[in-house]
Amino acid sequence: MAHVAQEAKQAQFLLSLKEGHSAGYAAKKVGIGRRTAYNWRKADPEFADAWDEAKDCQGDAYEDFLYDLAKGGNVTAVIVGLKMHKRFVETHRLDGRMILEQ
Repeated sequence: MAHVAQEAKQAQFLLSLKEGHSAGYAAKKVGIGRRTAYNWRKADPEFADAWDEAKDCQGDAYEDFLYDLAKGGNVTAVIVGLKMHKRFVETHRLDGRMILEQ
């Protein structure tokens, strides 16, 4: 019975991660300690893989949202998006002005 309860909490935890929450928030949301979630991750390779997949989904959702903002003309979103894809590098000169490099 305890194993079934743990699996249910793990599934809820992973769903919370996919929704964009941090591990700490997701743990609190399902009623476990943050350390418990990390212990599960360390002890269970399948859970660890599912955690990584959930975080990848989270990243994809953020990237899609950022892309929509950039298409709408949000310059900050454009810069962040380019940085994420390593197509935008900024350096600062001694006079404090920024130089954009591609």
